Amino acid sequence: MAGADSSPRPGESSPEQREESLVNEPVIGIDLGTTNSEVAVFLSDRVEILEVKGHKLLPSCVGLAPDGELLIGREACNQHALYPERTVRSIKRKMGNNETLTLGDRTCRGPKLR
Repeated sequence: MAGADSSPRPGESSPEQREESLVNEPVIGIDLGTTNSEVAVFLSDRVEILEVKGHKLLPSCVGLAPDGELLIGREACNQHALYPERTVRSIKRKMGNNETLTLGDRTCRGPKLR
């Protein structure tokens, strides 16, 4: 097309500038499995699987401690034997549907646990 200019407009960045800025920003990836999950970060051409309390693989569990603290992973699974009414295992199966989840005195729908 004659006269077409591919340079960015004032205040806009070029595609190259946008790509370069993305390379410098961390990207978080979550592998949410039915039984276990992992979290990884991509930064500067490197991927690292994050550890939570020394473990890279986390059980896909959510729980509510008796003191009201929201628990995830091993901590949530560890309390299941004592407080099954305060623990949801395989949380992925419950996400995205309209099922009501109950953890102790808290209820919510789908993935909106707080």
